[in-house]
Amino acid sequence: MDFRRDLRLVSISHIENTIDMFDIENKRIAVLGCRRTGQALARLIVSQGGLAYISDSGTSEAIDKEWMDWAEEHNVQLEFNGHTHEFLSSAEILVISPGVRPDNEFLKFFSDQGRLCLGEIE
Repeated sequence: MDFRRDLRLVSISHIENTIDMFDIENKRIAVLGCRRTGQALARLIVSQGGLAYISDSGTSEAIDKEWMDWAEEHNVQLEFNGHTHEFLSSAEILVISPGVRPDNEFLKFFSDQGRLCLGEIE
């Protein structure tokens, strides 16, 4: 079964519009990738009352200190040096950044459980 059929590849503005369509208040939303797109999505999620869980395969040293301070102030949950089921499994929605491969195991995990998966075209 091709789980990628459930992935909606869209532009960042479409993701913003999609999130605006849902009531995400107090919902856990996981974002794979903590670069420009992931950071913008975290701000959007927080602004809509959602709970942002950002996971990145890289190190935290690659992330701007100003943004890290903002994330801490807004209770954004962060995971670096790889993605783990423990961190991501409680999320209700998964959003992937452009650098994440479409065959990522977490896309399959979320898709198999019928959870919403969104992604941005690079």
